Amino acid sequence: MHPRALGPCLLVALAACSPATPAATTADVTEGTGSSGVGSSGPSADTGEPWVCDPTTAAITRDVFVPACATMGCHGAPDPAAGLALADATMIEAQLVGVPSSCDGSVLVLAGDAAASLLLRKLEGDAGCGTAMPPTAALPAETIACVAAWIDALQPSCEQCGTTACVDVSSDADHCGGCNAPCPAGIACVDGACDCGGEDIVCGDTCVDPRSSPVHCGGCDMPCAVVCLDGACAADCGALSNCGGACVDTSIDANHCGGCDQPCVDGQACVDSSCVCDAPQPSFAADIAPLLASSCTGPACHAGAMPKAGLDLRATASWDALVGVAASQCGDRLRVAPGDPGASYLMDKLLGVELCSGTAMPKADQTLPAEQLALLSAWICHGAAND
Repeated sequence: MHPRALGPCLLVALAACSPATPAATTADVTEGTGSSGVGSSGPSADTGEPWVCDPTTAAITRDVFVPACATMGCHGAPDPAAGLALADATMIEAQLVGVPSSCDGSVLVLAGDAAASLLLRKLEGDAGCGTAMPPTAALPAETIACVAAWIDALQPSCEQCGTTACVDVSSDADHCGGCNAPCPAGIACVDGACDCGGEDIVCGDTCVDPRSSPVHCGGCDMPCAVVCLDGACAADCGALSNCGGACVDTSIDANHCGGCDQPCVDGQACVDSSCVCDAPQPSFAADIAPLLASSCTGPACHAGAMPKAGLDLRATASWDALVGVAASQCGDRLRVAPGDPGASYLMDKLLGVELCSGTAMPKADQTLPAEQLALLSAWICHGAAND
């Protein structure tokens, strides 16, 4: 959904269209003397001067990515393969550094650690998955060594929490508000806090309503002998219903709507003892399609000739690609289950909960604002119509 969600498709795409490169005559990383090829002669090939490795992003883009990958029909203008443009040095780090891959858990480029970077292993022909790149002939040894020097010189620009990828502590359910601060299973991290929704709070590994929970009445681990009524222990529920020691109003309680143990699905509220969507119905054409297109169709994401995970989220294609379609990462779950946001894998990916693989979307330390998440949930709740 975002450039940082590229995964191995980046390297597969590169391998599929990178041009052949003649082998060099030396493996000296600082003074390549080959007569041709990327890196072996570099930008000074016409002068006869030996190529000197410059392990900076600008030079690696100029000397390696542009001549080897940023060609017409590949990763150059006007329509770069997989949406990945490798001719612009200002975009390189955002598309490669810290980007997780589903290929053996590696990241494409791990700042400061070339050996752990999938990009380098692809260049060396020892990635363990997919094919080496370029596919027709390996880059000169000094060119690969220069790429390694560039990676080793990079400094992490994000929190990693002991992992090999960037971690957004404002939205990562495993590191919510800080490293190693997980939310309970299935609970999203919103703005750095585990979000149970409404008045509920986190107690142990679950969300509870302290106003009615007989075990957490008024706060965590504050049990009642009989029932919990409005956050305090009581002898009876009065005019309310006793649902397992919780005093609830079944006309408005989403967990006991119309009667005890009759919960509403995610995105619904209990109104007059009936479950209804808790927000007005948005328009797909006017609200949802533009939201997805603006958030998820950046370079090498969900657009172009090879959209990530085969999911095209451009305005003209997104409804057909989402509604009632099995998620490619976990085929027993639907990307969008009409009427049920909680059963829609799209919402899980956006919230970063109950993931089959990969990480939350979008990437690049971005999360959708709460109001946009609510808009998507409301659209699904109302049946995910294509209107």
